[in-house]
Amino acid sequence: MLKLKIQFISFFLLLFYIFTFGQEWSEPVKLPEPVNTNWESYFPFITHDGTRLYFASNKDIGSNDDIFYCDWDGENWGNAVRLGSNINTFEMEHSPSVTADGKTLYFVRYTNQHSYDIYYSTRDDTGWGKAVNIGPPINTNYSEWTCCISAGGDTLIFSCFHYWKEMYPLDLCMSVKTDAGWSYPELLFKDYDSNAGDEVAPSLSGDGKKIYFQNTMYVAWERDIWYTEYVNGVWTPPVSIGPSVNTPQAELSPSISHDGNTLYFARMYNRGDSLQVGRRIYMTRRLTNSVGRESVEQTATVMELSCYPNPFNTAVRIQCTVTHSQWLEIKIFNIHGKEVRSLTGIRAQPGLFETVWDGTDNYGSKTGSGIYFCRLALNGQKVATRRLVFLK
Repeated sequence: MLKLKIQFISFFLLLFYIFTFGQEWSEPVKLPEPVNTNWESYFPFITHDGTRLYFASNKDIGSNDDIFYCDWDGENWGNAVRLGSNINTFEMEHSPSVTADGKTLYFVRYTNQHSYDIYYSTRDDTGWGKAVNIGPPINTNYSEWTCCISAGGDTLIFSCFHYWKEMYPLDLCMSVKTDAGWSYPELLFKDYDSNAGDEVAPSLSGDGKKIYFQNTMYVAWERDIWYTEYVNGVWTPPVSIGPSVNTPQAELSPSISHDGNTLYFARMYNRGDSLQVGRRIYMTRRLTNSVGRESVEQTATVMELSCYPNPFNTAVRIQCTVTHSQWLEIKIFNIHGKEVRSLTGIRAQPGLFETVWDGTDNYGSKTGSGIYFCRLALNGQKVATRRLVFLK
């Protein structure tokens, strides 16, 4: 019976590794000024040509959020420009999304009905026109909180409350533009149990086959970035993007580049007071087939990472061989991509390095039985991951 249980867990681990850890991303980098300042910046959206970053911020006013943009010249970000009064008002505007031709902007605005609606604006030689409420069947008496328009402008993905006619949970819906107008929204994950949390802030890849979004799955403030793929006519059950991006902090509002190789997102941080939090915009790049990925693989060829016994019920011994002096980190993550324990962060000397994980977290509390991942990083680059099975 135990052998069958271990075989089942191993099969699950294989699937989980393929869908979650097979997607490799670089260590996220916080964008410099003027994107990030002392004010909050979040809800990034990178245009399809990669030259303009729209985002929401309370900079210059310090209260309700407005929509800004910064242009990228290939080396630096230009000044932050606040969109005019046709877009920004005394109310809150956020969640910008622009079609590939750059001529139509969709966003969310707080309305007088004490909820949020989706608006759009078209652009001509004089700038953005006056924003128009998109109306029913998309907007309702309930909140439509975030949105994303497809490259061609014919598909709108958004989060809403109105399917359940209550404040929670938020679910992702999709509407298609036809000659008769927008179709009635349909739930994106019809067979997916989303009652455990919210799915918001969608971002559609350029080919329309992947959606990245912010997921609050279990704990209200532990928000992470997840993704789903369009396979055989349906959207697959969502999975976490993994620990290279997701942390114990909240990761919010992703925006995937047109080629799918760069991801922008916001991360929440504590501003000193436990009740005061802020948001900053980060960027990460896909490592596959990049120079950075090749250098990581070359480093990995001279390393060995072993974990035994595995499965374990008391402690697991973790060993690796270091060929030259370098910064070494070993961390433990759970299956949701959350860091459970940081075992070491030192400059290791050549030779055998060994440490032990006793199943406790960073606070000294015992973790529960289940599947975990041991990750080895050298000089800030992940080089090896081993799955662990903790059986009490």
